[in-house]
Amino acid sequence: MFQPVAITRRYAPPLTRVFPTFAVALGDKRRPTAFTFVELCFGLIITALVMAALATFSLAMSTAWQNAGSSQAILLAANQDVRLLDAKIRPCGLTGGWQAGSLDGTAQQPAAVLLWIADTNNSATVNYSEIMLIEHDPESQQIKMYKAPVPLTVPDVVYSYENVFSQASFIDTFKDGLTPTVLCSNVVGAQFYVGSAISATARPFVEFALTIKSGNQTQVVYGDATLRAPLAVPTN
Repeated sequence: MFQPVAITRRYAPPLTRVFPTFAVALGDKRRPTAFTFVELCFGLIITALVMAALATFSLAMSTAWQNAGSSQAILLAANQDVRLLDAKIRPCGLTGGWQAGSLDGTAQQPAAVLLWIADTNNSATVNYSEIMLIEHDPESQQIKMYKAPVPLTVPDVVYSYENVFSQASFIDTFKDGLTPTVLCSNVVGAQFYVGSAISATARPFVEFALTIKSGNQTQVVYGDATLRAPLAVPTN
């Protein structure tokens, strides 16, 4: 015999689909799927704030990396200059006349020091061919070295240590007509201090401070060089 089958919810279509007017009568209160204008505005504002924060962070990181790169470049250049000056000064035999200079490069007399390289002819006197001058040039922002040409084109004059070589006034006289060799560049200012060559308790030394420039940044570095095997002070 035929058994009636109950219609369950699984098989029954919604009334609103069968009778559309039923949905109108009950009132369809389902939320629309699209954003409202106000919600869209809030979303745009939040997106703009997030993008602005990301842009600020990226700019800050970029600036930090650039500054770090400039600082690293200055330190590398400065350390190289210090090592180079130390290598030139330390093997010398004796210090002579010198000028202090200034860290900003505005001193009337720039930093400079005369050095007796070695007593090559064992004469116990300072000869023209045995002298080296290290001087800061504020105009070109360079540290320059002056030495007699090889071979000599002028007589190898002997100078009095006390009256000539140890005097700062001999600096300009010695470098006149000589072509310098550039040791260091981008040196805005330089300051020297030279220990006494006739001290009974300490070897002669040269202390120096250099203001190095790289881009818009400057860095002051310090160094010193003590003469490794100083010569006896000439008696002339």
